[in-house]
Amino acid sequence: MLLDSSFLIDLLRGDDAALAKRRELEDRGEAPKLPPGVLFELYSGASGAEGQIDILADRLPRVDLSTEVEQEAGIIRRGLLRGGRPISEVDYFVAAASRIEGEPVLTEDDHLGELGSVKVERYR
Repeated sequence: MLLDSSFLIDLLRGDDAALAKRRELEDRGEAPKLPPGVLFELYSGASGAEGQIDILADRLPRVDLSTEVEQEAGIIRRGLLRGGRPISEVDYFVAAASRIEGEPVLTEDDHLGELGSVKVERYR
């Protein structure tokens, strides 16, 4: 399971649905990962939550921004741009990591679910 920034932001804010999903993942014994770019998004909008983000960064394993992830992200971006449906830059890396790892993305962002080969799990 890859954790998107939307989930992590809600988790840091103490959102009930996000907290319940975290407990569910723990109960299932899942080891969620941080995809490339998510920490960048969190730190960009942190405004006082840097310490909490540091804890997440220390505790959760990460999917590396490897050549394979960058290549896949570029392919996804090229296809979406041609189709006139661009998404945020970081989400190209999240989608690529999901495809390569074969893991769903825990998010509330609709556009990731619109990518046919990216599985999305919602927490609301």
